[in-house]
Amino acid sequence: MTRLARLAAWAAGLRDTDVPDRVREYATSQVLSQLAAIRAGARHPTAAKVTAAFGGPTQADRKSAACVLAALGSWLNLDDTAYAGHLSNSTVAVPLAYARDGADLVTAVVAANECAARITAAATLGPLRGQSAMHTHLAGAVAGRLKTEDAPPRPGPTRCRSPSRCRTGRCCAVSSPARPARWPP
Repeated sequence: MTRLARLAAWAAGLRDTDVPDRVREYATSQVLSQLAAIRAGARHPTAAKVTAAFGGPTQADRKSAACVLAALGSWLNLDDTAYAGHLSNSTVAVPLAYARDGADLVTAVVAANECAARITAAATLGPLRGQSAMHTHLAGAVAGRLKTEDAPPRPGPTRCRSPSRCRTGRCCAVSSPARPARWPP
């Protein structure tokens, strides 16, 4: 199993009760900080243009709500900085739009942070030396949404969709069942 597959399986298997209290408190603080940035951003003159074009941050269309929440949270650059970059516009805004309740939100934020930070660190510190790390925070957006929707990793090896270009003979997407979550991943 690849490291990426293990990370995806960990995120899919993460439950609220797996998250240590200290981590849950930090994630809750991160959510509150991002909500403050969103509220401040909503007062920016450009915010009216964003909401006129895409709707408000609490609209029924969760995809558009996530985009608006991310945009409003970045106007005044009040977003956080992790050791591997700015994460909250992706790792908080998307789960905020999709979460069912507070515990679901915080667990999704933790999973999203871990996925985004680890992928960013690997891209930054690995052989690519950071040039491909510009948008790796988006992995957090994907992880956060999938976590709120209880999406499991793809079960079992699957056939490639492009066998003529494939080197492994199986799909490159996550191909293993979720394992029980461990902390840290």
